[in-house]
Amino acid sequence: MPIAEEQVVLTVPLPRSVVEHIGASAGRDNHTVEEELRSLIGLELALEGDPEELAAKAEREYADHRAATGKKRPTTEELWEQMRRVREEVANEIYPE
Repeated sequence: MPIAEEQVVLTVPLPRSVVEHIGASAGRDNHTVEEELRSLIGLELALEGDPEELAAKAEREYADHRAATGKKRPTTEELWEQMRRVREEVANEIYPE
């Protein structure tokens, strides 16, 4: 059973443009503004730290994901081919014949 942490309510003055931007983002994700703000703050906190540590963490998570899905690390040529394929798909969507 998850532990419920004590909640603290804050009142923070923000520019209207920021609130509108957050509201639009929340609407796209079917979230409330409060949920969107919690998510944004959580993401910001998760990104705190030394860039090298964050890169190492991302590499470990990527390796774990590859191991869980049974996929090997792609070669440089395979990555270029994937990028070419995605570029072509996007171009075909934007500029259909």
